Amino acid sequence: MEFQKTKVRLTVTLIVSFVLGVGVGALSYFKFSPWNDEHPKPELYIISSGPLLQPDLMDLLERSLGVKLKVVVAATTGEFLAYVQRDLEKVDLLVPKSSEIEPLANQNLLAPIDLNRIPNHKNISPDFRSETLLLLDSSNSSRLIPLQWGFAGILYDRTKISQPIRSWNDLWEQPELLKKIAISTHPEEIFGFLSLPLELGNLKANAKQPKDPHENALDQLLERVLVEPDPLAKLSSGEVYAVQTTNGKAAQLADRFQFAIPEDRVSLWVQSVAMTPKGAMTPAVYDLINMLLDEKNARLLVALNQEATTNELLNDDSISEFQKARYLRKIPLPAMNLVSFRGKVGLAWESLIRARIHQRQASL
Repeated sequence: MEFQKTKVRLTVTLIVSFVLGVGVGALSYFKFSPWNDEHPKPELYIISSGPLLQPDLMDLLERSLGVKLKVVVAATTGEFLAYVQRDLEKVDLLVPKSSEIEPLANQNLLAPIDLNRIPNHKNISPDFRSETLLLLDSSNSSRLIPLQWGFAGILYDRTKISQPIRSWNDLWEQPELLKKIAISTHPEEIFGFLSLPLELGNLKANAKQPKDPHENALDQLLERVLVEPDPLAKLSSGEVYAVQTTNGKAAQLADRFQFAIPEDRVSLWVQSVAMTPKGAMTPAVYDLINMLLDEKNARLLVALNQEATTNELLNDDSISEFQKARYLRKIPLPAMNLVSFRGKVGLAWESLIRARIHQRQASL
């Protein structure tokens, strides 16, 4: 009888131990499972020239892909290229603007992108699929996927400026607009204005000025305009009568404001995504690019960044005509100029612009 009781106790003990063991094992597995939120997610490292992936979009991408996005945003072309050189072995994805593409390509830092692994690439408008823009090679592999674009145009207050504005020269030659025009601090966006004193021969014969004609042109520009971090706010408040802004951002203001495409010069920029050699070996990078080209996410990009899209599916009234891919066709081809820096000369030019703007602002 005692033997039977011992046998029963032993059996119960074994069953309890088994149940407890399974339970503890299951809890341990759940705690350390790769699908548990506490487990570190794979990280994708992105270097971006200016903001592209806003927090709301990043959160959506991270949850959908099960990854952690580490995004470093560079404020200047020089800063962007320095980050890329420093972290080339670590970075997965680059977000360059037109001005950074040439130095990246010259140093073979852009890996071929297999478009077959990005089915949504068909959503890119034909206007943005040229060989030059995508850096296509003989195998039809692209090195760039364009996402958003823009150009520097003129947005002006029709209640303050009665005559239609058709060119940069129309603003440059009107004395009543002295210090009533605002431009941004980004070098890519001031080339339209800056080209005027160079092309019109308006350089001042002043021995105190630097001999470099570009520096002379910049000095003359800063004598006539205000440099503002938010030119649109100045225009909306009535403090200035015209601003230089992108077509995408011009969509924020309507009613008494008119957006003009300059007939004499249009500096076009395109913001793309590009893979590094490391990123080309990471499936999640392809998934990320494919998601960015999805219609819903492309619409979110426009809403967050207020820039024009390259996605041809966005053709309804939910976004402004200025922000659609087809608006590119409005630009007169003779005036179009794809913004491009030429190696060290370009970097020096950017530094010159920023230094002069900082110097002028400090003296006020």
